[in-house]
Amino acid sequence: MDNKPISREDRIGRAFQRGYRGDFHYLTPEQQEALARTCKFLCAGQGHVLLTGSGGTGKTTLLKRVVEELRAEGVFVICFLVPSSSLEVLTASLLRQMAPGEKVPQDMSQRMRALQSAVAKLNQRCPVVICVDEAQTVSDETLLGLLQAACTDEVPALVQMPLMLVGTDQLVKRLRGRLRHDLEGVNYMALSLEPLDKQQVAAYIRHQLDAAGIDEPGFIPDDLVEQIANLTGGVQSEVS
Repeated sequence: MDNKPISREDRIGRAFQRGYRGDFHYLTPEQQEALARTCKFLCAGQGHVLLTGSGGTGKTTLLKRVVEELRAEGVFVICFLVPSSSLEVLTASLLRQMAPGEKVPQDMSQRMRALQSAVAKLNQRCPVVICVDEAQTVSDETLLGLLQAACTDEVPALVQMPLMLVGTDQLVKRLRGRLRHDLEGVNYMALSLEPLDKQQVAAYIRHQLDAAGIDEPGFIPDDLVEQIANLTGGVQSEVS
């Protein structure tokens, strides 16, 4: 058995390895507030949530935390981390997960009605929320289709299937531009994540080291932490 001690580099690597792990998850006070507001808003079925920010600011990590919290509350959540830009593919996937065993209509108008019906049936048992990461990569047609499926035909502004759309700032421009008319009258909450400031970078590094079981004072010196903050601009993924 190899009892070779783990090197300093390996210990740091373990603390900051890529990938989502709940025990290594760090939230700033602002992100904690965004998490609480998002979960409350979606659980209440008040409308859609739009979460934006530049790359590496923790959007996907926060999304995964939201999904965990919602499912713990009994919400039926479908999450697309790598969404297809095709409305046909997304709606077929939604129907198969909401109504397993039922045939997916080939005609899109029939499929959309079937999707709305499936959502209405699920809502009798529990709230339904659809989460889409990298939503800026999804076509306007697909976003519009999801927005239409999320509401009822009788009352177009009544959201029966809240969406959480996560993406870059480009998504905000599209929703306020080309898709603005389709959001008219529909309630939604917009949140934006910013890079970490220097204090938050220090707290993030300390959190990761603690989670990895590294409790040595000065393991990463303060001057190095400041250099990391300056070099990365506080972008969480770059800090890691």
